[in-house]
Formats: sequence, structure tokens, C-alpha cells
Amino acid sequence: MKRSTLACLPVLAVLLAGTGNIQAAAPTDGLVGYWAASGNANDGSSVGNDGTFAGTYVPGVTGNAFDLQTSPVVIPDNAAYDLGSAFTLSFWFNDAGRGSGGVFLGQDEGSGQFPKWFVDYGYTGNHFELHVNGPWFAFLASDPVTLPDSGWNHLALTASGGLYAFYLNGSPIGGGAFANPLPNPAASLEFGNNEGIRYQGLLDDVRVYDRALSGSQIAALVPEPGTPILMGFGATGLAFLLRARRKRAAAEGC
Repeated sequence: MKRSTLACLPVLAVLLAGTGNIQAAAPTDGLVGYWAASGNANDGSSVGNDGTFAGTYVPGVTGNAFDLQTSPVVIPDNAAYDLGSAFTLSFWFNDAGRGSGGVFLGQDEGSGQFPKWFVDYGYTGNHFELHVNGPWFAFLASDPVTLPDSGWNHLALTASGGLYAFYLNGSPIGGGAFANPLPNPAASLEFGNNEGIRYQGLLDDVRVYDRALSGSQIAALVPEPGTPILMGFGATGLAFLLRARRKRAAAEGC
């Protein structure tokens, strides 16, 4: 027998309030690129700059992920990627036991001295790094760290106020001076390939911000196991909570 509305109030309260382990909403302010690998290479940010991916989708952190061993992802160039001296690059990666290393993402007009920037692991040593070229040249490295060879891991790179910082799974892993703005190559944004330096692992939930996120905001991108990443607590977040609690409400006869 269906329960009365009054008896269902506790369940309805949980439906609307969520639970204690829901991760803080992933920040959307300044988000100029968001590729969730949801069966396509569409951009979920307000920029809406969809890309192409001819490879295979595999299970990811949330839904699917790009298997970059099968193909790189190619995003058309966009003025929103002229990031200057303040930005955040964020993504989940899984080496899947392939011992890959290589370039996760970047823009590159060509080898040598052509304008470029890319984020990689292992190009000049056992660390993550940002390589920039044109008009200035640098390899900006994290602290030495072993590339995790399996499982999902989160990397973020921020730059602001003349400094850059790397974060691995939400924890700082070094940084330093960032004296000049990021180059603005006239080239596509690619995941998994620049200058033929392939990253052949898995990539998911790639985000580009035109500002530096704080440490707590980066932590919001690294949820506890099994906790989804929410893009805000508006309609999207509420819809998730409602779906997550629907079975409980039905079981209570509400």
C-alpha cells in the first residue's frame, strides 16, 4: 500500500539533500573546454568546440574514456585556448599497464622551433612537465615521480602570478616560476599526440580553464571512489540525486 506524503517526508528530504559523500561540484567558472568521452569527442563547456575521435571508447572514470592507443583526439583550434599566463589543465589518465608515457595533450605547429605547448610524462626525465616553445623555450617539470602503471589517476596543472604547479590525485607534486604566457599556436588541440610523441594509455574528463583553480577546487575534481563528478548543483546535480535515490523511494512505497 502506498505510504502517505507525511510518512515519505524523510525519504523526500534525502532525495533533495543528497548524501554526505557527494563531492563538491566541479568548478565551471572559467571552463573553456570539457571533453567527457561520452561516446563522442563533444565539448561540454559553453565554448562547444567539438572534436573528432576515430578510436575505441572503454570504461572510464565516469562513463567512457578515450583509448588513445587506438587514435588521438583532435579538437579544432579556438580563440578560447589563448590562455596567456593564467590557466588550469586537468584530466584523468590510466596507463593500463602499457608503459606509455608521452604527450597527454597540447597544441603544436610543428617540430623544432615552431610554436607549441604540451603536457607530457617522461620526455626529459621521470616527471610530468609542460613544454613550451615560441617565442620562449622551456621544460617546466614537476617533482620526480613514477608514472602510475595502472588504475585511474588525476593530473592538474595550474599557472598564475608567475608560478606553475602540478597536482597528482589532488596533492601538489612541485612547480616553479612561470615567467611568460603560454604560446598560442595556430594548431589543433590534440590528446595523445604531439610531434609524434604518443601517449597510448586512456584519457577521460579533460578540462581546460582560463584561470588557475585553487587547491580545494582541484580537490573537487578528484572524488572519493565511486563518487560521481558533478558539473554543478543546479539541474544536473539535482537530476543525479533524484536518479540515485529513486529506487530507495520506490522501496519505501513513496
